[in-house]
Formats: sequence, structure tokens, C-alpha cells
Amino acid sequence: MFCAVISRKARLDRLIDGCNKQPREDIITSSLFGSIEFLTKSERVLALNVLTGHEFSKDVNVFLWPYFRNGKERCEPDIVLRDIVEGHSVYWIVEVKWGAALGVNQIQREIRALQTGECCRGNIPYAPRKVIGYTLLGAEEKHKDVLNEARQVYVEMKVLSRTWTELTSRLRYLTNIDDTGLCAWTKTVEEFLNATSRGYILGSWPVLYPTEAKHFMFGSGGIFPLMPARQKVSVVQFYFD
Repeated sequence: MFCAVISRKARLDRLIDGCNKQPREDIITSSLFGSIEFLTKSERVLALNVLTGHEFSKDVNVFLWPYFRNGKERCEPDIVLRDIVEGHSVYWIVEVKWGAALGVNQIQREIRALQTGECCRGNIPYAPRKVIGYTLLGAEEKHKDVLNEARQVYVEMKVLSRTWTELTSRLRYLTNIDDTGLCAWTKTVEEFLNATSRGYILGSWPVLYPTEAKHFMFGSGGIFPLMPARQKVSVVQFYFD
């Protein structure tokens, strides 16, 4: 989350004093993507593949909150990822939502800004830039119309969405990989999100063990099988005055 503090997206004193409050999207963004920089290149690619739903190459650059000026439009995507495909740079946008709505034409504005806009903050190489995809993390039903509209406008791009529940299962996949760095990163993300009101979705599932066939005896002396045979019953009606 210190990436958010350094980028002036959050204040350290408020983070300390309000650690139990609803987290801001910028803190979530920092916790998920800022810490990825500490992974090796191969680990980073695996983590980004899980987060975005897209398979990247062996090396990806992560830009947090780059600021673009594109004519009269001003735009600041949460994350821009730069990949190299066949010797050329390609870009992917990630937007993080923690219950908030998408702005009107927000996806289109972010894509246009990255394609042809001037990068005023973030040190992204000059335009034109080839944007190949967009991922919305934290998608909800209220985002559906904006996402569908963007898919119709940019039919040549991948416009993906992931709910926090879907991301949970994807992150659990990384815990099964024999990689100390990835496991540590996944555990850190889980512990952070698990301390939030929505983050309980990243908690560990309980282990369920099958039981042997048993029966129970109650005080009346009757014996009730654990799974009695089911029989059809006739339809009845009751009338109460």
C-alpha cells in the first residue's frame, strides 16, 4: 500500500488511524499491483496472468496511475501494463473497483488516452501506443452496460471483467505452485483483503471430511437414522381460523 502513499493517493497517518475502515480503491490497487514489482520476472508474469485473465510474455512493466492528456480529456487509469510482443510494445489497462461505479464512457476514455494521449506522469513511451486489452477487477452487475458498450466499440480488443469472487479462485491457484515468492505474495494479498469488509471472500475454505454412516439416539429412546429413506407423501392442506 506504500505505492499509494508515495503517489499521494493516500496518507500514512490516515491509513494507521483508519485501518479498520472501508479501504479505498487506490489502496487495493497498491496492495495488489505495487507489491508485484518485488517478484522475479517469471513470478510477476504468472501473477499478472491470474489478475488480468490474459497471458503475457516473459517480461511486463507495471505503471501505477499514469496521467494522460488527450486533447480536452484528462485520464488516469489505475494500472497500465506494457508487454513486448514480436519486438513491439503492446499495452493493457486494468481498472480496480471496490463497489464504485464506472464513469460514463470511462473505459473508452482510458483506451483513447493510452492510445494517443500525452503521458504527463508515469514515464510511458510516446504515442501512438497499441492497446490490446482491458480488465475490470471488482466487476458488479452495475458495470455490465458500460462493459458491453466498450466491447461493441473495441471489437478487436479483449475487454475482460473479474468479480472479487472469481479472483479468489484464481489467486488460490497460485498457492499450489511450488514457488516461494508467489506463495508469499498471494499470502500477503490474502491477509490484507481478508481484513476488509469485502475481503472475507479470500479466506480459506474449511476442509470438509466425509463421515461414516451413524445413527443418533435421543432421550425418548427412539433411534433416528442419519439419512432415512425418502418416501412420497400425499398433498395436504391445513386451514386455520
